[in-house]
Amino acid sequence: LHLACESGECPLSLIRAMLATCPQVAGMTDRDGNTALHNACGGQFAYNPNLISLLVIAYPQAVLMQDTIDKSTPLHLLLVLGGDVNVTCVRLLLDVAYSKVAGLPLDYIPLEDFCGTDLTTSILIASTYQPSIIQITRQIAVNDPFSFPKFLQPFIHLPAPTTLDVPPQMLEDQPKLLTIQECKKQTPLHSACARGLDNDVIELLTNESRYPGAHKATKIKDRKNRCPIFYAGCYNVPLESIKCIYDLNPESIHEFESYNILPLHITYIAPTYSMEERKLEIRGTRNNSSQPIDQFFVQKSAIPMWRMYDMFLRLTYHSSYADPPPGCSKWRVIHAAVSIPSPPQFIRSALKLHPGQERERDDEGYLPLQRAAMSRRLRGVDEEQYWLNKGINKKPIYHRLHPENREEDNPVTILVKAYPEGARALDKDFKLPLHWAIETGKKWNEGVQSLVNAAPLSLSSRDTTYQLYPFMLSAMLDNLNLTYRLLKANPMVVQCGLIHEEQSSRSPLRKKLKSLINPLEPQ
Repeated sequence: LHLACESGECPLSLIRAMLATCPQVAGMTDRDGNTALHNACGGQFAYNPNLISLLVIAYPQAVLMQDTIDKSTPLHLLLVLGGDVNVTCVRLLLDVAYSKVAGLPLDYIPLEDFCGTDLTTSILIASTYQPSIIQITRQIAVNDPFSFPKFLQPFIHLPAPTTLDVPPQMLEDQPKLLTIQECKKQTPLHSACARGLDNDVIELLTNESRYPGAHKATKIKDRKNRCPIFYAGCYNVPLESIKCIYDLNPESIHEFESYNILPLHITYIAPTYSMEERKLEIRGTRNNSSQPIDQFFVQKSAIPMWRMYDMFLRLTYHSSYADPPPGCSKWRVIHAAVSIPSPPQFIRSALKLHPGQERERDDEGYLPLQRAAMSRRLRGVDEEQYWLNKGINKKPIYHRLHPENREEDNPVTILVKAYPEGARALDKDFKLPLHWAIETGKKWNEGVQSLVNAAPLSLSSRDTTYQLYPFMLSAMLDNLNLTYRLLKANPMVVQCGLIHEEQSSRSPLRKKLKSLINPLEPQ
């Protein structure tokens, strides 16, 4: 039976006969701990709900059993190894596992499934699983014993199965199927997302009303510290399925995995998007800036990647996939892309897709350049990839990335080239982008040089919060290298600072304030 279920070449009628002759074989395991249901779900019969139904009816407990090698349940194997995954088979396994009385509805096994050319075999197999059919056969045998096949007469006296239910105590002692983890600590939802399965399967696995506790699977992390939403973004799961996963666990969109990467970034670092395609987009967007959008979408795989990244960007920046986002007049992709570190090719292509948005202020009154200067990297910046955090594991990531030029590929420089006038624009607090860039700890080659070149007069503009010149603000933050470069760019600002300090100490307002603080001091 194990070999027949695994091969996919054995006729279904022969498997029926095996189960009818010896139903106990459905509960036997091989040396790897696999039942016949495991082999069927991981083999060529994974798409056949008739076989899955027969095996589940014969031994329902196999639905929750894990093998001894990978600790996989039949549902894991169905989602990982099976051919064309049939949503009916997935629903069948889940309904059995989540039913306190795991009886199967009749619609799982069509009546025509028991009809065959051999009347003897059909009645024999049907009578094994359906008590109502065996009662009919008994009635036929009593009323017209001569028309009843002699081969079936020994089975007339066998006790008919009275129930197809799983013992309730067995289900209470076992964990729920959706939260069972295999050897890699992955749940069935992890496996379905890693396969990039269609929306019907993902929605079934996240159906909280049908399967209570389904939301717990969205919070479980595997050995790489990844929730299912990581694999959903990495393997092009349908956007509607991502919404279902996000609704059950919104916090997972902001969680870092073991390589110090967000789900947003994993949508770009995806096996479905090759390194050669990234080389083309790097070459096109950096060296041919007049036509970045044509070069970015030169490969078909870039189109679904863009849609996926745009969805995850909405979730990360606004914590919502609504359009427009809550509290905003419209979705501004450039503001979000530069506020949360994004690949430079995505920013350049967004500028081409949304012309004029680099000049727009968001609902809080900030330009994209100001948002880019305000973005703060608490975990530091990687040495080769500006949009990734410092300390990522290079081996499993960098083989799919192309080295970037920090002076050209940082978001501040990209936006300065797109809208140089933005470097002289004040925000609602009357701060320049240069002040924000220094205050957030950016280095000279991370956009500060571009801001200085686009707005030289900003070097002699005081910050409205601390009343300091840019070089003073940098020195206050112990950024000595940047302080030296700012002074080298405009050495005269030192003299301006001394003169202004001397004049301000003699001003009538300063004297008046000083007298109020210490009235006994002579004027």
